[in-house]
Formats: sequence, structure tokens, C-alpha cells
Amino acid sequence: QACTLEQANQSPRIRLGLDYVHGLSDIHQTRVTECRSDGPFSDLHDFCRRTRLPRRAIETLIRSGAMDSFGKGRRELLWELGGLIWNTELDLQIPVQSVDLPELSDLEQTLWEYELLGLTPGDHLMSYYRDRLEQRGILSSQELSTRQDGETVWVAGLVIVRQQPPSAKGFVFITLEDEEGL
Repeated sequence: QACTLEQANQSPRIRLGLDYVHGLSDIHQTRVTECRSDGPFSDLHDFCRRTRLPRRAIETLIRSGAMDSFGKGRRELLWELGGLIWNTELDLQIPVQSVDLPELSDLEQTLWEYELLGLTPGDHLMSYYRDRLEQRGILSSQELSTRQDGETVWVAGLVIVRQQPPSAKGFVFITLEDEEGL
């Protein structure tokens, strides 16, 4: 359930733990971990059959990227999930008519990851808007560090911290993050 360090193509990578997936209960995390100890899951049907998690929890795992290793797109896996019935004694896999679903755009995938993980292992959200921001003269955090004190600038980023201490006389302090830093 915790993060692990793995070797991949000569470089270490961090595998995010299930506890990062918002909306996935401790009970569901434990169930996945216990079932995975019997061996890796071969596909979505195998995962559903072995874990017997509720459909909503499985949708969350698919959308967060936890099942990307099955070699199918996230939309395709969600569609496939619609044809599975695993919480009954019958354990049926109803044939689902194949459809040609578009792959998630990089931005859509990043938004799903922010929603479900609170972070993204890929590109920072602001990187998708950088070209438009530059066209409007809006500085990145790295460019901001080259400006003089007192100079008026425009910046954009994700709000990371918002503070309004009582001693600040009504002022609000905001920390922004972009793809280059704070």
C-alpha cells in the first residue's frame, strides 16, 4: 500500500502506493494487496474476480492509472468493466461489443490523476498552458527569479498554500507552483 522504489531500464522509479488513491478505502487497499500476493493480476477480469471490489472502487483504480499495466487504455478498461459481473456466485463475463474509443489526451489523463491522486506522475498541469501563458507575457517561476524587487509581473500556477494570518491586516499570501517550481 505504500510507495516502493523499483528499477526500470537502469533508472530507479517510484511506484505510488494505493494509499495515494483518493476514495479507495483501507479495506479495499488491503484486499488488493492480499489478492496480489497470490500473483500478479493477468487482466481486468482476473482482478475483479479475485478482489471482488465494488465497481466504483475499480473505476477509481482504472481512472488513476493503477491498471495501465494491462496494456489497454483507461477508457477501454472502463468500457470492459461494464460487461463484467463478479460479485455473484456465477462470476460471469458477458461479451461486450467492442467500440473504438479515443485514447485519453495527456491533459485529460493529468486531470484524472490530480483528481484521484492529488498529483500526477507525468507532466505538470501548467506545462499544458505554458505556450499560451508566454504569449500573454505571464512569467514562469524560473523567469520570475530574474526580475527586480518592486517590478510588476504577471504569474500563473496551481495554488499550493493560501495563508491569511490575523497579523497580516487582511492580506492573503498565496504560494503558486508551476512546472519549474514554486
